[in-house]
Amino acid sequence: MAPLPALLSGLTALLSVAFAGLVLSRWRRARAAHQLAWGIALACFALASLLEVEGALLGWGALAYKAYFVLTAVMVGCMAAGTALLLAPGLGRGFAAYVAVLAQALLVLAFLAPSDAARLALAAEQGEVPTRILSGVGILHALVDIPAALLLVGGAVVGWRRTGRAGTLLIGAGALVFTGVHSAASGAQSGLLALDSATLFEAGSLLGLVLMFGGYLASRASPPPLAEVPLAA
Repeated sequence: MAPLPALLSGLTALLSVAFAGLVLSRWRRARAAHQLAWGIALACFALASLLEVEGALLGWGALAYKAYFVLTAVMVGCMAAGTALLLAPGLGRGFAAYVAVLAQALLVLAFLAPSDAARLALAAEQGEVPTRILSGVGILHALVDIPAALLLVGGAVVGWRRTGRAGTLLIGAGALVFTGVHSAASGAQSGLLALDSATLFEAGSLLGLVLMFGGYLASRASPPPLAEVPLAA
């Protein structure tokens, strides 16, 4: 990976660690399910970003890529589950169970799937995001990504209508951006889409996280609303 994508990935890792720490500190005080789901999502984001840094500096190994592939699915799914748990607890519990089942299936299938070592080496040499490395598992990632994106965008709109906080729209926009770039990468894995620019991928991930973090801080700084705001609770 080229120096610029590696730098962007490192910045994303640092910011996601800080963001995860803030959200999990609130969960430790309130013990709310939606806060735990968001904290898990952000922790997965931090771990995935660190794996990107490792891939940039040392190259991608098969085991690291498989872990990364599963982490990104859990990240997106838990973020959406947390939003649903806050705004519609019944839907949230159902979607959380759905994500848990798919994540377990993805974990097993991804680690059993043969990996293309030549593609991993070529991606590292060309400075691109590894894609189409695993055989037959990319579609499971999409089964998490698509409903998660709908829940995240819908949750942002509902949260904004309930509270009038612009921060909720920033959170929704950020979630949509990073879900979009990771969905594009998983789509490339399954052959449905193509995402060949490491710089575009890393910049999209960082932009999405910055928007979400900014929305979180803006929501916390606003006067207390009548209802909780996603990620600000």
